[in-house]
Amino acid sequence: MKPDEFDRALMDEMAQLPPDPGEAEQFNPWRHAMSCLLWGMALMIIQFDFFYLNYLLPLLGSGLCYVGCRSLRSTGRWFRLAWVLSGLRLVFHVAWMVLSATPMAGWAVADPLWNWGLTAVIRVSDLLIIFALWRGTRGAFYSGPDRPGGRDWLGLGLLCYLLSFGVALWARLVPAAREKGIGIEILDPVLHYGRIIAFLALTIGLLVCLYRQGEALTGRGYDIVPAPVRLSGGRLLLAVLLATLAAIPPALW
Repeated sequence: MKPDEFDRALMDEMAQLPPDPGEAEQFNPWRHAMSCLLWGMALMIIQFDFFYLNYLLPLLGSGLCYVGCRSLRSTGRWFRLAWVLSGLRLVFHVAWMVLSATPMAGWAVADPLWNWGLTAVIRVSDLLIIFALWRGTRGAFYSGPDRPGGRDWLGLGLLCYLLSFGVALWARLVPAAREKGIGIEILDPVLHYGRIIAFLALTIGLLVCLYRQGEALTGRGYDIVPAPVRLSGGRLLLAVLLATLAAIPPALW
């Protein structure tokens, strides 16, 4: 046997060996999608009001959610719905970031009707995305007699988001602080700080549920139909950011 033939036969035999379990988990398409969704939700919900991060981080988070849902869009109608909703959410953030450079954003925030309307659009879209992912997960991973069961982490995460939304709405309708001079006067410390702690705890609970759902589904049977893409996730996020920055100067004219 010639050396080239021996090397070719050795490569063929090595290709038939099963991959290492750790390597197989790294290339799990569901694990990659859940990782993007986890970071995307974290950046959209937990905001920082300095260095324009309150605009940039939600935009990046919306892009990551879109990338995560995009890889699952061919698997079923619920994943396809999540992909469409995440796309609309991304378009909304791009438009809002462009409008934030103009006086129109200040007028919208100052008007209670517009302010409440925009907040409702954001929160309801997040709720629908989580709901669609939960339904899609139940259908793709847990339906049928041959499918393994498991902890419904996304359902628990949906409950955490609903409760956090209720806490945030309660804080807006029943304020525990009022403006006084240069700052605010806290009327009820327990109510004021208790609601903040509850909101953060529920938000962290949602992110933990997203992480645990991805871990729970690793190695289980699933039916994921590959969805072809023209741009990778990193290039798509870069293109969205550059397009948004390019649209800001014309909006100021």
